[in-house]
Amino acid sequence: MIHRAWPPERFADLANRLLRHREIEIVLLGVEGEQELAREMQSHLEFPLIDLVGKTGISELLGVLKQCSLLVSNDTGTIHMAAAAGVGTVGLFFSTAYFAETAPY
Repeated sequence: MIHRAWPPERFADLANRLLRHREIEIVLLGVEGEQELAREMQSHLEFPLIDLVGKTGISELLGVLKQCSLLVSNDTGTIHMAAAAGVGTVGLFFSTAYFAETAPY
């Protein structure tokens, strides 16, 4: 099976490492159908975060993104929105997703 997403436990590991060494806030974003993935990620966290999964529409999402200094994301529409809003992005592209074709513009 081809996977195009980083596993929740890997996102949790990254969040834990960042929160151990930096005074930052992490906001978890996603659509309503990703709430189980969000719970899975949170089960691996050592620190609290702000969970907005399934709680924002597109306009609210853009408002949240504009307050961020960095977005780490799988290859999603959200990473394109963040790039358009001038937010720094780290895009995770896997398998059949070619960066040159799907990178944030």
